Amino acid sequence: MPIISTKYQFNAFNINQYTPNNAGVYGLYDPYPTVIYYGKSETSIKDRLLSHLSGTESRCTQSATYFNVERNYNPVPRERELLEEHVRLHGRSPKCNDVA
Repeated sequence: MPIISTKYQFNAFNINQYTPNNAGVYGLYDPYPTVIYYGKSETSIKDRLLSHLSGTESRCTQSATYFNVERNYNPVPRERELLEEHVRLHGRSPKCNDVA
């Protein structure tokens, strides 16, 4: 099952306003909105999203237009589940998850 939560525009105000300082998973989306990246944080989703926004994580994810989040105190298997589901439905990982 994908992340079921509101998608917000990917900017610092919305990240700070709507993202918890908790462990969990998140999705980054292009303008259509198609998922381009699934990620996780075992400490703070907010910090991780701010890193993506600044470009320190990846140039690919810096280009996201929207994001959404899901609190999860065991994010590693949840991220794996999201990625496996995406591959099953689309035949490949989200484009920014493929970037090495």
